[in-house]
Amino acid sequence: MLGIERIDRDLFRCWSPPVARKRVFGGQVIAQGLVAADRSIESNHVLHSVHSYFLRPGMADKPIILTVDPIRSGRSFSTCRVVASQEGKAILNLECSFHGDEPGLDHALPMSSAVPPPDECERSPFSDGLIEVRRAETGTGSETFSWYRAHGVSTEIDSQTIMRQAIAVYGADHGPIGTLRATHRHDVTRDSVMAATLDHLVWIHDTPEPGEWLLHHCTTIATSAGRGLTRGSVHTQAGRHIATVVQEALFRPLRPDQA
Repeated sequence: MLGIERIDRDLFRCWSPPVARKRVFGGQVIAQGLVAADRSIESNHVLHSVHSYFLRPGMADKPIILTVDPIRSGRSFSTCRVVASQEGKAILNLECSFHGDEPGLDHALPMSSAVPPPDECERSPFSDGLIEVRRAETGTGSETFSWYRAHGVSTEIDSQTIMRQAIAVYGADHGPIGTLRATHRHDVTRDSVMAATLDHLVWIHDTPEPGEWLLHHCTTIATSAGRGLTRGSVHTQAGRHIATVVQEALFRPLRPDQA
């Protein structure tokens, strides 16, 4: 799923996996864009920040063209812009930053201790050929907990830092809209609200180990004006805080004649 084809120095092509849905999953395009950006930078810097905007729905049966603009490659940081397009129209605009390894101070948000381990949680239908997802039935009305890990990927892919980071970012796109729905479960049904990701931001603090379970704790911050904002933290099963996620989504209640 994260395989991309280089067709020029900073130009790549990729595809969606054969699935029943007609639209491309947003986390997939982000992950593919990150792999393309990593291949374009001329340094050994490691991904630490991702800011992405979804512009149009992607079509699952069409190839995706990734155009990378390696804006700057400095001594400590490298910055890239990636535009994903289909049939000449942009579907995603992504900016990401890579940082060279250096020592620093350490502090991290602790992981919630009230969440059952993944082997005690039910497998989610959102599991696919790249990740396995398990939902924990824990939390208040405005927060959700879900475990996920790389699933069915080769040892070669799992051995690459950018691939493990891309999979972590991919998995973190599964929870936010579900959290908004959980927050308003007494107000709307699945069919009475239009929901779609608008922008997705991830800051990576550490890289997960191959096949490691990750816990995404996602909380609704606000809903208003037909949009919803969530914030999440991603921890390893051992409690290491590896990423922080913020997402804004279209969350528009439909009129009775639209539902």
